[in-house]
Amino acid sequence: MYCEALFRTTLYLQIRTIDSSKKVIIGKVLEANSYWEADSSNIYTAYTMEVICYTKNRDNNEFFDLILPGGVVGEDAQIDFPHIHLEIGYEYMVAVTEVDLYTLNRKHARSNRPSFRPFSYIQGILPLVNGEYKDYFDTTAIAESVLIDSIGTITGEQATEPDGTDWFPRDSF
Repeated sequence: MYCEALFRTTLYLQIRTIDSSKKVIIGKVLEANSYWEADSSNIYTAYTMEVICYTKNRDNNEFFDLILPGGVVGEDAQIDFPHIHLEIGYEYMVAVTEVDLYTLNRKHARSNRPSFRPFSYIQGILPLVNGEYKDYFDTTAIAESVLIDSIGTITGEQATEPDGTDWFPRDSF
């Protein structure tokens, strides 16, 4: 009974996250840069990501910045809990929403790349591990085909590349 209730809760959180987010994107981390926010009271890390596909609300941007709290600037460090650290070269499914300008410094506010933050923080990020997406709140990994089909059912959208070409789950990684 407990496991069934936990499964329903996890599924509900995934549906709510996808439904309520502005975009859902599968992307690959290219670089990470930490910086002080506008008033120098908090450190954020901007992860520049290459878009593999949009599964909700496609646009033509090939790159975007995912802004997360915490990081290291010079000799100063800030770690938030729960801490999320993305690995360069790895892929993630991210459900995102707009980031407010207050959390951006001048460099990022003037960037040509759109900046987002994860919707519902850690629930909005699923890392790709051994060809499956890992939900931090579930012990079962999700196959890419199942994830893409589920998101398509929720959004009514076909996964697409930035140029509008239909994108389909991969068989190998």
